[in-house]
Amino acid sequence: RSGVAVAINDANVAAGDYQMMVSGTVLKRGFRTRTGLLTLDEALDGLAPPNESTPLVTSALALSANGNTVGYSLEPLAGKEALFWVSRSAGNVTNSPGNSLGVWIANIGGASDDESEATGVNSLGYIVGWSRRGSVTRAVFRRNAANATLTDPKPWIDLNDRHSVSRPTAWNLFRADAISDSAVIVGQGLYNGSVRGFMLVPRVSGN
Repeated sequence: RSGVAVAINDANVAAGDYQMMVSGTVLKRGFRTRTGLLTLDEALDGLAPPNESTPLVTSALALSANGNTVGYSLEPLAGKEALFWVSRSAGNVTNSPGNSLGVWIANIGGASDDESEATGVNSLGYIVGWSRRGSVTRAVFRRNAANATLTDPKPWIDLNDRHSVSRPTAWNLFRADAISDSAVIVGQGLYNGSVRGFMLVPRVSGN
């Protein structure tokens, strides 16, 4: 089989995507290896979409120190949807269903984006990525991947929201790529119209 590995943690769990047969169709599907596995072999944890009734492309983009994994599913007409796969114990190799993370929803008016992608996750389940509607793409952050979308209808925070992030007005943050276990976020944005990298550091009490 062909595929790519894009991430690995200190437990030697690797993640990425590969070509596999799903319901008679060859699709790209995200994978995660067993804990401590030093080589890629056939014993992979296939990372499935939340509902397998319609076979969808999935891809794993990042995993945390404890094996939490994030990425996306791709539906030809609807586009990308951010997904989270909970960590698995050693030797537990299965076809893990993903949890939908939805898209960014405005606090006022309830307007929502069309597509999203999760690009980074830490051991606490904090997730970063991007969410998009039309030509507008925003860097986003979510505190807890375990919250179901239906019970937490506004799970994503727009990192351009000045109520959440203190930043110069010249910045437009369009993609968050990674988050550490201390919640430092890095990503990409426009600064006075030029593409630049950014780092967001959590506020310390009293500052």
